[in-house]
Amino acid sequence: MKRSFFLIFGLLMAWDILAQNSPVLVNCSQPVVNFTFQQRKREIQTQMSDTQRSSVARQFVEGNCLSSVQVKEIADLFQDDYARLEFAKIAYLRTSDRHNFYEVYNAFQYFSTVFILHDYIWEIKMRNGLGNNNPNNNSNTTLNFPNLIYPNHLDYTGARRCENPLNDNDFYRAAWEISNLNTENNKIDRMGNLANNNCLTTAQLMRLATLLGNENNRLEFLKRVYNRVYDVGNYAQAVQVFSNQSNQQNLLAVLGNNPNNNNTWTPCALTAQEFADVRQRVSKEPFNNSKLSLAKSLIRIKKCFASQQIKELVKLFTFGKDQMDLAKFAYEFTTDQQNYYIISDVFTFASDREEFMKFVESKR
Repeated sequence: MKRSFFLIFGLLMAWDILAQNSPVLVNCSQPVVNFTFQQRKREIQTQMSDTQRSSVARQFVEGNCLSSVQVKEIADLFQDDYARLEFAKIAYLRTSDRHNFYEVYNAFQYFSTVFILHDYIWEIKMRNGLGNNNPNNNSNTTLNFPNLIYPNHLDYTGARRCENPLNDNDFYRAAWEISNLNTENNKIDRMGNLANNNCLTTAQLMRLATLLGNENNRLEFLKRVYNRVYDVGNYAQAVQVFSNQSNQQNLLAVLGNNPNNNNTWTPCALTAQEFADVRQRVSKEPFNNSKLSLAKSLIRIKKCFASQQIKELVKLFTFGKDQMDLAKFAYEFTTDQQNYYIISDVFTFASDREEFMKFVESKR
């Protein structure tokens, strides 16, 4: 009897300690003002290591509320995914728009780390009575959308074709179901029904379009659902889903017929000076591991690289393994992916060139 009593007492004590140490969501209605954020961001950025960056970032976030976009900007400053993950866990508790926290997932290098963060968020929601018994029901982490510049509709004040866009949880649930359909025609039909019955943002329609492998199908879909877009003035940015220039021009021509639409979208690109700075920073790193980590970090932050620029960065590495690692990583951050094959010239061995070309073909 005594043993049972002490066993139960010990379990209750352990549960109480666990409950006290459980992360608690903070009620954040507004993020820190941009001026303060930029000051602290620069302070974090100037630190010499991820350990120092983590310390300063933690002090900052523990005393302030941040938006999802601000959390991502700080997460981008870390070189290592583990440090990025630990910061994101702390920041989630003090994020003002947690429903947009999926934006932070784009900061991570490895999708496996995203799953760890997602599981952590789900557990937090469950402890705070905000989730259900199925961690996949409100998950968007099972879909890996391309790294494009998705326009933010929250501050949009221009022309609209509909009101009250579909919330993110419902959108990602629908997108997951569509991604599992077995033919492009089935996907197009389901995507059309989703747009006809809901108001969608440009970013949501761009993400849906990328679920289609054929660019002509993407074009027809985006033309078809144009009347159901919330932020009409942002729609020209949907040309990012095309690598074919004629498809880009075709979509812009359709938008040009609408006087309410602003179709002056400028493709993102690194200037010669910006690239020279990136190349110099990478070349100065003395060790291969730190050089590779820095190159990936800068590519992830800058995003808009040309294939020739990536080729120049790959040349900075001596070993074929590092060259291959960087070349494969940088593909999603390249604006002219149709020219990506030129990087194969960097590899010394025919086996490496063959492996790389198979990788490029798999992305078509």
